[in-house]
Amino acid sequence: MPSVTSGKVLVTGASSFIATWIVKAFLDAGFTVRGTVRSTSKGEALKEIFKTDKFEYSIVEDILNDALFDKSLKDIDVVIHAASPLPGPDNDPQADPEEFIRPAVDGTVGILKSVLRAGETIKRVIIISSLAAIRNSGDLPELPVYDESNWPSRSLKIVETKGRAAENFVKYAASKILAEKAAWELYNPIKKTLKWDLVALNPTFVLGPILEASPTTDISKVYGPNFYLWTTLHGKPTPPGGYAALDFWVDVRDVAEAHLKAVTIEEAADNRFLILSDRLIPQDLLDAVHENDSAGEFDSLVRGTPGSGKDVEPFSFQLSNKKSQQVLGIKYRTIQDSAKDFARTVNIDLVMETKIQ
Repeated sequence: MPSVTSGKVLVTGASSFIATWIVKAFLDAGFTVRGTVRSTSKGEALKEIFKTDKFEYSIVEDILNDALFDKSLKDIDVVIHAASPLPGPDNDPQADPEEFIRPAVDGTVGILKSVLRAGETIKRVIIISSLAAIRNSGDLPELPVYDESNWPSRSLKIVETKGRAAENFVKYAASKILAEKAAWELYNPIKKTLKWDLVALNPTFVLGPILEASPTTDISKVYGPNFYLWTTLHGKPTPPGGYAALDFWVDVRDVAEAHLKAVTIEEAADNRFLILSDRLIPQDLLDAVHENDSAGEFDSLVRGTPGSGKDVEPFSFQLSNKKSQQVLGIKYRTIQDSAKDFARTVNIDLVMETKIQ
């Protein structure tokens, strides 16, 4: 299919952290955006954020009922499927893996089935997958370099063996592997008969500012890697099942740009793209926030031991973002940009003793 440079975009799960930035990126580029939300209150909150007639919303209360997406796809040119569960501080560490897997797989397959029923207006479908569908979780990797050609199996085996006892992030990883595989398995056998094509974006840990934040934002609503970032800035321990002390990351605004580029660049079709900036350690976050802060804006945040941690043993592997740079032309932000901007969007004096012991 040719690239899409104008028209109407559907973003599922539009009120989520990543999806709100995706909506903004497309609005800023001149597209009209329809976001799916679970309630009128969430839709109206987004309208208040974006303040433009080019944003509208439709209510899809249950993403597992693909028929509910049918009305949302009317007159749509591009579909971006961003709705998927993400482990947060409220997740039961003994949760059934199916609580992660079923919504991810059925939601992804369901939206594609709805697209198949939608007619010929749709030109491209983007699904947000994950690094978890490229790199193994829960054990040492087996390859020196991971790129888009890799599909892991270890997370699936851990979930199969341990069940509820598997860490929630491994359950999440399994859900992303199975959801993306299901998408390609549905699409590939019939793609030559379709009027639309498919792209999968696989971001690493996504950090950065919260678009919908206000001075009263409740940090307990900040899930995923941003929760890890918040605990680091406040010197709080990461809860069980949390994120690694050293890992790869990407700014949420770069993820949003990747979605825009994946739509507007023809060569993106039928591809996976690993979306990442660099590796980091917790001290990197602290140093980035306090760097050049002569006004003391972030004095209430911990400093750790500035410059330390450089001797932390690096991973025995690398991740390659060459494809996303070459095809999509993304220039990734630095941790200095992300950490400061995140701290500014959240009430930095808020403590969360009830969530973190």
